[in-house]
Amino acid sequence: MKIGSIVRNVHPVRANFAANGHHNGNPIKPGHMGTVLSVKQTSLNSAYNLSEKGDVYIDVVLSVDGESVACGNHLSGTFEIVI
Repeated sequence: MKIGSIVRNVHPVRANFAANGHHNGNPIKPGHMGTVLSVKQTSLNSAYNLSEKGDVYIDVVLSVDGESVACGNHLSGTFEIVI
C-alpha cells in the first residue's frame, strides 16, 4: 500500500472531525472507496512479526454518499487495495 492507492474499507472506520459534522465520530460501514494520503510504518508490535517490522497506519479520504470524508490513523489491514 502506498500514497495514491485506491482502497476500500473492509471494516467499519471512524472519520476525523468533519466541518459539517455528518460523519464526525459515526462509524462508516465497510465498502466505501477512497485514496491513501499517507503511510506510516511504526515499531509497534515489531517483536511479534518475523519481519521485525511494526504496524502500518494510513490516512485515507473516503467517498461516502458523495462526500469526501477524512479517516486518519487506521491500521492498514482495515482497507484492501483496489487499484
